[in-house]
Amino acid sequence: MNDKYNIIIRSVERYNLCIAGLFLSVSLIFWSIENTFGIFLGFLIVTINFKWLQRIIKAYLEEKGLKIKIIISFILKLGFLFGSIAVIFFYTRINILAIFIGTTTILFAALIQSIINLIKK
Repeated sequence: MNDKYNIIIRSVERYNLCIAGLFLSVSLIFWSIENTFGIFLGFLIVTINFKWLQRIIKAYLEEKGLKIKIIISFILKLGFLFGSIAVIFFYTRINILAIFIGTTTILFAALIQSIINLIKK
């Protein structure tokens, strides 16, 4: 991938970490530990998903075609995503709303990076 895009991706990851830290800090002050843990789990799931998807896209662009290895990796990623959410939902008492809030960190990070890119142009 291009160095420009790598810089943008690293910036999104950095903003994601900062936003997650802010969400976790606020939840520790105003909410319970269970909600804070839910936000952390949501952040963790979305961060692993983002990094895994980044590797899949990089492999796809480098190999110039859809290989079985890439398809299997994508299926495993989806299995991890849905499986981890299902395990959390069915086997823990974590607030689902807190997990959802944790997963939104990447959206806010991408939004911030998009606004910065628009301002720079």
